[in-house]
Amino acid sequence: KDQLSYHKGKPKDFIGVVDEFIREESLRNSWSSDTKKQWRFFKNNLASFNQRYRLELDSINDQFAQAFIRNMLKQDWINVRIREHISMAIQFASWARRKGYHSSTAYRYIEIDLPTKEPETNAVYLTIEEIARVNELSFDKNETRYEKARDVFLFSCLTGLRHSDLKHLRRSSIKYNYLIINSQRTGESIRVPLVDHAKALLEKYKNSGEVNPIPLVSQQKYNQYLKVIGRRAGLSEKIIQHHYKGREKTESILPKWKLLTSQVGRKTFVSLAVFLDIPLETVSKITDLKPDTIKAYYDILDSRKSMGMSLFNKLIIS
Repeated sequence: KDQLSYHKGKPKDFIGVVDEFIREESLRNSWSSDTKKQWRFFKNNLASFNQRYRLELDSINDQFAQAFIRNMLKQDWINVRIREHISMAIQFASWARRKGYHSSTAYRYIEIDLPTKEPETNAVYLTIEEIARVNELSFDKNETRYEKARDVFLFSCLTGLRHSDLKHLRRSSIKYNYLIINSQRTGESIRVPLVDHAKALLEKYKNSGEVNPIPLVSQQKYNQYLKVIGRRAGLSEKIIQHHYKGREKTESILPKWKLLTSQVGRKTFVSLAVFLDIPLETVSKITDLKPDTIKAYYDILDSRKSMGMSLFNKLIIS
């Protein structure tokens, strides 16, 4: 095994301490299930890396980071995901130092020389016409799982809620044509106005006997079902995705239905809100996102670009 640390004492179980970090921080910060999954994925990635390198609690330094990056690049990871895991390693090292498990501050000086600014790419969202096609789908009696997943997706498109927030909705969250909830990610209180079709979806399930006003679908199954739904709805538009892997820019072209995930509902809400000229500040209050963050959820629609550029035709240049 390669040696990344010069620690002389008896090493503490590295992965065991990562487990302790996840347990403590998830309770202290009330992590959502999605955040817990991200950290468990990080732990598994680190455990796999630890099979080759003998990690110790003062191993999180620049030498570690460069080896960890090379390992992830060999697995064909994109740079954005690599940066996330390096940042998580730094966060863990800082916590472990505060706990007195090591005294190193080398993690503070880790440098990541990877381009992460993605080239302009087509954001994955649905148009109003595509939403209508999804809404008009019919399902057999033995396909209620798809019908429920479709309804959850439409509700997300109409409210902008994250999947983690949808799972924590209660009937008591509905007050005077609003959904009033605490964001599972930020803990902030959110007031979401209910449009007519969102109200109709809530009405559909009002006698379900469940505490949740909208059906519950696990995220893994939900993402699987969305691809079936998208294919049936004919969401076949080709989407170009650009990423960096190391220094290499890569491109993939896939039909839209293959790219449907729980995040697409939220992106659809933001994109349609922008198309309908709802101010970013208003969208920010509804979605609990900063205006600058919201801009990452959509591309400027080509039609809006054309409309904007057409204003130049009104200029009178003498």
